[in-house]
Amino acid sequence: TKRILTDAGFWIALLESEDQYHEEATALFVTIETQQLLIPWCVLYEVFRTRFVRKPARVRQFEQLLIRPNVAIISESDYQESALRQVFSFARPNVSLVDCVLRGIVRDRGARISTFVTFNRSDFEDVCQPRNTQLIP
Repeated sequence: TKRILTDAGFWIALLESEDQYHEEATALFVTIETQQLLIPWCVLYEVFRTRFVRKPARVRQFEQLLIRPNVAIISESDYQESALRQVFSFARPNVSLVDCVLRGIVRDRGARISTFVTFNRSDFEDVCQPRNTQLIP
């Protein structure tokens, strides 16, 4: 079983039919839904932003995905301080704190991330490639 780290953009695209990546996310979900899907708490914060929580049907749909036995909500506490330092020192602009946490998880060999799902490939290629972490879509 692959350990697949997921970004907020994937879940939003999957759940919001008007999202530009909805069809791609839906097709991708079919291929990964039986693998171990990892969602850090910070990604949940991004998904449950005001616009999303105003749509109760989508919230319930996401809840049904989160309670699947192969979906794990993981702590990012081991990565928070480092991520915060990176936000202040990162060479590229517009790298969020959540992205820095995700980058830390991918970098961590102990996390054993085989695949990372994001629609922002360019923000993560530099960290996924050295770890041989597959970046999809």
